[in-house]
Amino acid sequence: MRNLVALAVLGLAASGCAAQHYGRLSPLPAAHVETMTCADIAADLHRVEGFLFEVNAAPARLIPTTTQTRNRRERDAARASAETRRAQLLAAQDAQRCDVLRGRATES
Repeated sequence: MRNLVALAVLGLAASGCAAQHYGRLSPLPAAHVETMTCADIAADLHRVEGFLFEVNAAPARLIPTTTQTRNRRERDAARASAETRRAQLLAAQDAQRCDVLRGRATES
């Protein structure tokens, strides 16, 4: 019984030391950008903003310093992937002259 309790405590301690993983947003392929409508761009921008919100809102845990460093790097990498995608979407939005509020191309 004593060994079982020790294993359970060890397992909980080890799980608390694991670095968080936030995921990544992939860059947009040029061929995909060319086929996107203004509504598609607006929806994808909304998704990117939601991803950034989730990454920034993730609670900091009380964990060892080495794991905090890994978590910081992981969070920075997730943010960088989102910023890259957002920049691509904003460029596509400008190229298509999208009406930001309506999600469609402006009339010239």
